[in-house]
Amino acid sequence: MEGIKGMWSLRRGFDEQDDTFLVQSFVRETRILGVQSSKVLEMDDSQDDMDDDDEEEEGGALAEVTIGGFNSSKSTLFAGNVSVGGADLLVQVVDDSVRVVDSATLEMVTDWSPFRSGDDESDEDEPMGFITVASSNQSGQIVVALRGGTLVYLLVENKNSKPTIRKVKSVTLEREISCIDLRPFESTSLS
Repeated sequence: MEGIKGMWSLRRGFDEQDDTFLVQSFVRETRILGVQSSKVLEMDDSQDDMDDDDEEEEGGALAEVTIGGFNSSKSTLFAGNVSVGGADLLVQVVDDSVRVVDSATLEMVTDWSPFRSGDDESDEDEPMGFITVASSNQSGQIVVALRGGTLVYLLVENKNSKPTIRKVKSVTLEREISCIDLRPFESTSLS
């Protein structure tokens, strides 16, 4: 497909073995393909009757789907699965927000924006700028780079069975940040 800027596979449940969604990022939009169960997609093609009965196909076909909690009108910078405190979550990062979605309902449960000031945990009153690069890991740690060289470390937490995003730390570097790779690390090391 032409024009794809990024692609991520997501599982509907964190512990599931097979991927369910294929998130495709384009310049001004995000499209999502979902695996449609082969049981749902029964074909009335007579060719199917001629196929070898010993071979069983698993999986299904891909069709365009919607994840209600994702922003499909913007280009996705990162998408991934997260498991925090027993909650199966999906993460989408676009240029102006980090969105956390419940993988069961596909609805957004919390978000964070660099343009929102006055967060409870924040000591900054000024908006921070657009997100240019992002990475996350499966334990809920997220790092985003903002225009101007600011790096922000976020943590998805499950407080009272409700996922939240906490800004742990930010630092401004002398140069722009062009790429990030985030491996799991102890959250106490940056406190």
